[in-house]
Parts: sequence; structure tokens; C-alpha cells
Amino acid sequence: MTARPLLRRRFQEDWSEPLGEYAPRLFGQAPKTLAEDFLALVEQEATATGYEAGLARTLTAQLGQLPVVQTSHHITPTHGPTFTSIDLISLSGLGPGRIYPIFAFSGVPFSNSAWSGALSYGALELTDLFLPQSKGLSKAKAAAKERQAHGEADHRISLIPAKSRDQLVYGSLVPENLPEILAELQPKVQALLAEPRPQELYSHWAARTSAKLQSRLFGQQVVVLDLNRLVGLFLRGRLRAHDPLFLALFGGTGPSLELNFLVGKEGKKSNKVELKPWVGGLDPMGISGLIEALETQALSPGVWLCFFVLRFYLGLHCLGSFNQLEYLEDYRLGLQGSPLAPALDLSPGPPSLTTGRLVWQGAHLWPLDRVCAGQSLDCREFAGLPMSRFWSPIARQLGLEGLE
Repeated sequence: MTARPLLRRRFQEDWSEPLGEYAPRLFGQAPKTLAEDFLALVEQEATATGYEAGLARTLTAQLGQLPVVQTSHHITPTHGPTFTSIDLISLSGLGPGRIYPIFAFSGVPFSNSAWSGALSYGALELTDLFLPQSKGLSKAKAAAKERQAHGEADHRISLIPAKSRDQLVYGSLVPENLPEILAELQPKVQALLAEPRPQELYSHWAARTSAKLQSRLFGQQVVVLDLNRLVGLFLRGRLRAHDPLFLALFGGTGPSLELNFLVGKEGKKSNKVELKPWVGGLDPMGISGLIEALETQALSPGVWLCFFVLRFYLGLHCLGSFNQLEYLEDYRLGLQGSPLAPALDLSPGPPSLTTGRLVWQGAHLWPLDRVCAGQSLDCREFAGLPMSRFWSPIARQLGLEGLE
């Protein structure tokens, strides 16, 4: 069997296509009437995250007219080159004047590959980031030296305690000392980041910060929301209202289609994340306990549940990565024989692949570096680039050959 058949086919079909022609196809989704409780939840969560009420209302109106969201990202305060390349591809198809909605995963540990618990950067010096003689500068230098000794090349400033490295982002609060860490940054860097609010969810602060940076970088409004929290609150509402479809989904006792939840667990040295399957319940928890756990964010919906709600129940077109391209099709085919299928949107949909890692003018695209230097990105400058410029690094990473 060919490895990653859908990805290989997409690469082969569109390898030479210019970005300016490929990207608009990602948004070829017809308007649709979305569930009112979901739209109300999006508006509520956007406001709770810290976006202005008018922007939240505009976003919900746009989702009805253009039901497309980006779902590649993890919650992180600073996007790296891969997420930024994804944003560039997506914004090239979205067009000016529209909000770019990113529903980002918080159901990951802080130390995931996007480094949710850190500010990430490329070629900046630590002295560009920190005030001279500050404690933060000394700590950052020591941490960088230690990473270098272990062969790590990542450039990042940790914002979380060491104990939280493997803790779920979902449901976590901003660390108490986060304002102190940010206060030791250079004023121009502080101005680029969102100000943390006391006892707020870390995902809210990180979403607000990354949206601020990406909006500045691209000159277009970006809104980042916590995907797992949105889905969890939506499930809570539907179960509380005794929605027959969702009661049936959680009421079965047979093997489930990856019906899993993520649970944080206290460890001796660091907190851990466990994946727990739901088979008619989550011992010792039934439906009523699940509703409460979703309210308090004690449980994070797993990947399958998130896409069951967003893609197949609500019918949103979910832009995504090379992995998502494959597993969403597996999920779609797996649901076709389900008793729930008549209530779901199981149509194939337009192209959704937004993966990539662009090297531009000899450098990767690090938002913090570029915005600190007063540089922006104009999507129109990239319209003539073939998609191979974005996809070649990914193809090499995955060992896919014969695409030229």
C-alpha cells in the first residue's frame, strides 16, 4: 500500500500549481445554516478570550457565509515557520477584508512540537528580547546553553514551570509569574504580546497573543480560539439538553470510533496526560458526570470527538495538515455505516491541505523575528510561487519521492 495516498495524490495533482490559484479553492464551501447554539458559543468564547464584542459578532456572521476554519494549529503564543506557512497559504485564498479563524488544539501537553509553553523565535539574540541585566536574560542564557549541550537547536523562552512541561494546555491557567517574565522583556517585545489577565485560562492568553502577532504580520484580522474548549462546551450544552444524537453517541457500550478523552494526571516530578476511551462511560463517570467534567474542563475531548462535532455534525470545512488529510478521510468513511450517518455531513468537500514550510529570502518565517524588525508579509507577493515551494520540505520529511 502506498504511504499517505491522499497526500501523495494532492501533491502530484497540484505540485506545480501557483499559490494564487490553489489557495482560493480551499474556500470553495457554500454558505450554510450553522447551529445557533454553536454560533452563540463561538461569540461567547471569542469575547471570553479577549476579542472585542463587535469582532466576535462579525466572526459568527462570517462563519455562516463562509463555513471554513483552520484546524492545523496547536495553541501557542508564537507561531513557528510551519504554522506561519500554513497561515500564508490560507490567507492567500481567504482574500482581503475577511477574518481568518483558527481553531487551535489545546488538547496537547505544553511541550508539544509547537512549544505551547514558550515564546519561539529564529535568529533574534536574547539581548534583542530581554532587558539588559535582567534575571530573565540570565535564566534564558542558561537554558539556551543547556539545550545546546543536549543537541537541541530550538530557540525559545519558557513561560511555564518545569513541572508543567507535560501538562495539558487545556484547562490550565496562566502561571502566576507570567507577568513578571513578560515585564523583563524589551518594551518593543512586550508591546507585541497580549497582557495576561489574573487567573485567566492560558489558552485564552496564548490565543490572543498569537492572533495579535499574526494579524500584525499579515495586515489582516486573525482570530484564534481554543478548539477543544469550544467542542467541550458544545458537547456539554447538547448533553444537558438531552440531544438524542449525542446521547446515542455516548450511550453505546460497544467498541467506539476513537471516542476518547484526554485527562491530566499528577506526577511525582511533572504532570502527565492520559488518553481514556469512553465505552458507555468513563469509569466511574456516566453522562451526568461527563457534563460536569466538561463544564470544569476536567476532561478534554480527543481528536475524533473534535472533528465529529466540527466537520461531520456542524459541517464546517476544516483546513489542515498532512496528517489531518488522511485521518479525516478515515473518519468520514468509518462514519458512513453508522446509525448516526443520516444526521451528519459526510460529503468529501473541497481541498483542505494547507501544510507547508516556506523558505523565503534564505530564511524561515519566524513571526516574532519579522514583527520585531518591522517587517510584514503581503500574500500577493507569493501568488506566483508553485505549491512545491511550500510542500517540498514536507515531502522530504516524510520520504515521499517522485513528485516532480
